[in-house]
This record gives sequence, structure tokens and C-alpha cells, in this order.
Amino acid sequence: MIEGVRLLPWLQQATRRDPNGVAHLNDCEACMRERSRDLRQSMRCGYEAPLADLRLSSTWRPDGFSGFDDLPGGLASTCPGYTTHLPEVREVSFLHLWFKNGQLRDKVGGPPSEIVQTLVELLSSENSAAEAHEMQRARDAQNAGR
Repeated sequence: MIEGVRLLPWLQQATRRDPNGVAHLNDCEACMRERSRDLRQSMRCGYEAPLADLRLSSTWRPDGFSGFDDLPGGLASTCPGYTTHLPEVREVSFLHLWFKNGQLRDKVGGPPSEIVQTLVELLSSENSAAEAHEMQRARDAQNAGR
């Protein structure tokens, strides 16, 4: 679930920039229809059994994302299309809206649990990193045009 929380802002940025390039990450059912089981296993699909050797598989890693230090190649252990659409990740995203407005305590009816606070702060941090990366991309593109 933490992988999904960390990758959600990056997938949202990629979807705004190039929706066709990440369409398979935003529609698991279409991905399952259009891709073989073997291919989905190599993509670390959350609906398939993992390959015995993780070095034979990989996941989407957005440009600018710092990665996961404890995993081979810094890649997620499970397809981000699966993890970012987990109900728990969507709930954290929803709570983040309340957090941004200083109303998380009101929404949860008191002090948030430590795990809720941590996940919402993690999402906020990754959101800021994804936005900063996108702004840098825009500046670089503008400077390249000069």
C-alpha cells in the first residue's frame, strides 16, 4: 500500500502529460484483456503470482521518482496500476484533501492515527516532489526553446 501512496501523484502527473502512455496503469481490466498472463507477471501485476526471480520482471518507474531503496533497481514490488488503485490508497488520497485544508482532524473525528498521519504526509511529500519535477520539466523545455 505504501508503494501505491508514493506512486499515486507520479501516476497522476504522467496521466495528465501522456494519458495513452500510461493507460494500462489506469485500467487493470483492459490491461488483463490486452496483455498475456506472462507479460503481466513480468510487469509485477498484483492479480498474478510473482515470478520466482524478480530480476526477470520490472514495473513502471516515472522519470524523477526517487525509487524504493529496499527493492532491486529501486522498482516497486507490484505494478503501480494495481497499488495506486487500492481502496486504501484512494482513502488516503481523499484524506489528503482534508489535510491540505487543515481539516483532517475534523474529518476523522479527532486526532488521526499515527498510520493515517504518516500516509497522508507521505502522499503530500510525493505530491510536492512530482509537482517540482513537472515544473522543472517545463522550465527545461522552455529553456531548450530559447
